[in-house]
Amino acid sequence: MSRWSGILHDVNIFAGCVSKVEGRNQSGLFIDDKQANTLTMFTEEDKMHRNFPYIHCWKKLKDQAKWINRNNPSGTQKPAPKKQKTTMKSSFAQLVVSSNVDDSHPAVPTLDRPTGKKKEKDKLR
Repeated sequence: MSRWSGILHDVNIFAGCVSKVEGRNQSGLFIDDKQANTLTMFTEEDKMHRNFPYIHCWKKLKDQAKWINRNNPSGTQKPAPKKQKTTMKSSFAQLVVSSNVDDSHPAVPTLDRPTGKKKEKDKLR
């Protein structure tokens, strides 16, 4: 158990390096090239700049549930993409409109919003 804490610490750092290297998704690299990149990244991230001494442990542990697919764990969904704004911020829009010389044509187009469900129901009644 006393040795496991040291092994676990280094394997966790190495697993993070593996996920970073695979996240790059570089084409044309063989498995050996990716492993070499991971080993150099581990050396850079280690506080004492040691080489990864537990490659034999990683070969056995990499197939365990804790270290499988660390980037996108199964059972979790990808976060929804952010919605894009349809209008500019009001302070910026006021600045643009006030700087416009010709007041007959506003600089910022206004978007008509659809009526809500309650108002639609009230119209039907």
